[in-house]
Amino acid sequence: KRNVSVGWVNGLDSFISVYFFTTQAPMHPGSSGGPLIRFRDNVPEIVGLNTAITGIGLLSLSLGIDHLTKVLPRLKTEKTVRHAASGLSVANIDDVLPPLFEAATGMPYEARKTLCAGVFVYEVKAGSSAEKAGVRTGDCLKSMSVSGREIVFSSAERFADMIFFDFRPEDRVVIKTARGGQAFTREFTLGVHEHMIQDTGGKGSY
Repeated sequence: KRNVSVGWVNGLDSFISVYFFTTQAPMHPGSSGGPLIRFRDNVPEIVGLNTAITGIGLLSLSLGIDHLTKVLPRLKTEKTVRHAASGLSVANIDDVLPPLFEAATGMPYEARKTLCAGVFVYEVKAGSSAEKAGVRTGDCLKSMSVSGREIVFSSAERFADMIFFDFRPEDRVVIKTARGGQAFTREFTLGVHEHMIQDTGGKGSY
């Protein structure tokens, strides 16, 4: 049965995941898996994949087209995509609240830019490979190497995208971190992402 709904974009991310945005377009049974289309100068453009509806204000969730195009090649070959997870909860240093920074580092908030110029680790999953390798809350992530290729972290979002889309569970990675003026190199194995990334205002577990 064919149907179409009309509505508007409610938010460019969601409380469930930074990869989904919300709309007020009603999603009927059978609509999930269909395209979300916007019209620009009367020209249709696919901007997302209708995915689910929530019980909060009857908001509809759609996977953004940029993220969808990253997953499609893997779906064609793997059929079921298993995303990687690092076991680290990270944030851009400018988004870290003072109590969180001071509790994690034991340093005054004013020292944050001296200690960390980029991606800040505010939590490490207990029992994860990263924890066993020595990564700790309060570390600053500098870069990651895999198969001889080094990638410098420019933001927490960049780190999240790399882990979630570009790597596989069981990939062996080497990360460079800094803590209290000291530099460390850690090697560990990526795990399997167990649930959707939760939108926490610029922070999240990856």
